[in-house]
Amino acid sequence: YNGLYWHSEAAGRFRGYHTKKTEAAAKINIRLFHLFEDEWRDRQEIVKSMIRHRLGLTSSRVQARTCSVKRLTSLETTSFFAVNHIDGHTRCKAAFGLIDSAGKIVAAASVRTPLTKANRDNTLEIARLCCLLNTSVPGSTGKLLSAVTCYAQELGATRIMSYVDGRH
Repeated sequence: YNGLYWHSEAAGRFRGYHTKKTEAAAKINIRLFHLFEDEWRDRQEIVKSMIRHRLGLTSSRVQARTCSVKRLTSLETTSFFAVNHIDGHTRCKAAFGLIDSAGKIVAAASVRTPLTKANRDNTLEIARLCCLLNTSVPGSTGKLLSAVTCYAQELGATRIMSYVDGRH
């Protein structure tokens, strides 16, 4: 649990402190889960879901191969990521969801033009990707990436990029 002040550069923590701590732990087969004060305060249900998933205690499991892919509306996109992604919703060009047999979105990915100018040429960025709270969807990343790839081809993009938050 990382307090916002005591785990910041303002308190003397050097840039990359948490990355180095994670790498050192990994060398002795310990996997850290970094959690910041504001994430616990503001996104507690998402954090609890993430912890349960890492402990193998996820309450629901849906196979991606049993789901259909749907391009999500703006409202569906905003609502899904606001409730299920640790960073909430962000602006995007398009989003795709995996829909289970009951018609519920169980996983989603959104895409946008990259924020950095160096990466904008013919590139599409995966901005968000997550599953429904307390739900494991094996195969979801691959199935959503296939949908994003088709969309990228429609736009004439030749590259797809994404960032991963290694703290979680």
